[in-house]
Amino acid sequence: MHGALGNPSETRRKVSRRRLLLGSVALILAFLALDIGSGAAALSWQQVLHALSHPQETSATAHFIVWELRLPQALMAIVVGAS
Repeated sequence: MHGALGNPSETRRKVSRRRLLLGSVALILAFLALDIGSGAAALSWQQVLHALSHPQETSATAHFIVWELRLPQALMAIVVGAS
């Protein structure tokens, strides 16, 4: 018996799965940021972050590019990739 700690190999497996899940989520978020930040229209990272955090205070062009074009496409890519 291994007592209250359970099977050591099972514990290692759970830790490995947790690390894999956290790493995958971090990778997806990094690719999401890259996808939203890049495109044909030249927007700086500051403009993109400002458009995401303060959509009412952003120029109409930056708001449209980020909220109507890049973000929906990036989120759809995640959904399609997950299916």
